[in-house]
Amino acid sequence: MKESEGKVTFENASKFLLKDLPLRMNNRPVSIDADMEDLINLAKVQNFVPVVDDMNRFIGIVRRSQVIEYCEKFVSKQSQESL
Repeated sequence: MKESEGKVTFENASKFLLKDLPLRMNNRPVSIDADMEDLINLAKVQNFVPVVDDMNRFIGIVRRSQVIEYCEKFVSKQSQESL
C-alpha cells in the first residue's frame, strides 16, 4: 500500500490500486468430500465457505444461511417427533 501507508478513505480511495490493498478476509475452503461437520465449523466463523475439488480448484460457495437452513430442518424434525 502506498500513500504513506495511510488508511484508505472514501476521499483518497482513487489514489490506491486494488492490487495493493490488503485483503481483510481469508476464507478457508472446504473440500467437496468433506464432512458436514467441517462445513458447519467453517460457517461458524465465515459468512461463506468456498468449495474446492480434489485438485484444489474452486467449484462453488456455500453461504452461512444455507448451512443454517440445513440445520433448521433437523431441529424442526426433532421437535415434531417429540410431540
